[in-house]
Amino acid sequence: MSIWKRIFSNKDTAVKNSSPIATSDTATPTMPKPSSSQANPAQAEAQQAQPPVTNVQAKSTSTWRFAEDKGRGVRQVILSFTGELTTPSRFKSTFTYPGHFKEMFYDQTPFATGFFRTDRDQGPFLLVRCWGSFGKEETVDSLKAFRVAITFIQRPTSGLVAVFVTGGMLSLISNKGHIERFYGLDEALTRDLLADAISKEAIYVALDGDSGFKYDARLSLDDSCRQVLAREWQNMLAYHKGIKLPDYRKAAQEAFNSFPEKTDPIL
Repeated sequence: MSIWKRIFSNKDTAVKNSSPIATSDTATPTMPKPSSSQANPAQAEAQQAQPPVTNVQAKSTSTWRFAEDKGRGVRQVILSFTGELTTPSRFKSTFTYPGHFKEMFYDQTPFATGFFRTDRDQGPFLLVRCWGSFGKEETVDSLKAFRVAITFIQRPTSGLVAVFVTGGMLSLISNKGHIERFYGLDEALTRDLLADAISKEAIYVALDGDSGFKYDARLSLDDSCRQVLAREWQNMLAYHKGIKLPDYRKAAQEAFNSFPEKTDPIL
């Protein structure tokens, strides 16, 4: 069990790139270690004793569509959010999470995304980190309209699933103009996480800004959307299973390079 609480808010570094190529099957690059003050067993135990937080209703309007690029072997389900960011995040206070997500929360890069679980609520939830401020407005407040693309990528050495996030000021202040995360399919934990994330009635997005986790947003997945996601997921698993010698790192690097800086990764 690990514990998260906010220990960093550096606006001077909050305009650097946050989309390095991932170096493992779970797509988590090497991160700096947190300070010793972050580990507090008593606080973690108290947090564990609280009941799970469920049924948080985030106000939103969301739509979806499907697109593909046969030349690149890319297929996407694109979820679009428009609405007021008025729902306070359920993650405002300290929370605990399974240890294999620790590198996501130890990460000090200002722009990041990825699915995660907590010890209190299995979710999964989608982190969208957008640190930095312009005047009195946090960069995260600019995401009044954003898109999330659940992306299925066929490479010769691996099947991949990627998450792309675009919207707000991201096109101006992040190096690539968007946030991304690549997942390989070799590990059961990763497969279970992704399968759970795309099978719910909604994806709950946790928007993280300079002041910490600030908002929740809801991306609805209607029956037809879930059917398309299930179809693409099963096809991707079958494709990956047919590769005799998978090489996630090679495939992820190729995929990373196929979505260059300042181009829209969403089809």
